[in-house]
Amino acid sequence: MRVIRGPLDNPQLVAGWCIEKLFLCALRASAVKYPIMRRLYKFFRLPRGERWLLIKAALLLGVIRIGLRLLPFQTLKRLLDSASQPRATDQFSSDRIAWAVTAAGRYVLGDKPCLTQALAVQLLFKRRGYPASLRIGVARKERGELQAHAWVESDDKVVVGGGDLSRYTQLPAFD
Repeated sequence: MRVIRGPLDNPQLVAGWCIEKLFLCALRASAVKYPIMRRLYKFFRLPRGERWLLIKAALLLGVIRIGLRLLPFQTLKRLLDSASQPRATDQFSSDRIAWAVTAAGRYVLGDKPCLTQALAVQLLFKRRGYPASLRIGVARKERGELQAHAWVESDDKVVVGGGDLSRYTQLPAFD
């Protein structure tokens, strides 16, 4: 016999719990045939706080992407810095924040996501009191073209935008 755990005296909570379980069962059943349903199933299996973090990261990435297209970099950076005052009440680890921005970036950004992701991680880190330093580096390609890359370091560890960073010449940090 299966025991339902939860506040059974509140019918609204029980109904919401049942609807959520039925929704997850329907997603799981259709996930085999449709890849989008597999992604939705994985999303709804996340804890509620992580779902909100993923949604916030996706919205923030979209806003930053639009800001990079419409505003000069220094103006956007100044706006993001003013929004990054520590005030978040949720306490996600720095790894979960970096995961959320990277995961959301795969669906929101498409190509060349490094600067947008780095700015988003820096803002989310600073809002939660984690140290974050935006780094930008440049390198020459084979044909002499300049290539730029952005990443974020926290406590001397690259949290987003890693890879082969040794080929880049670092510009001064954007703290």
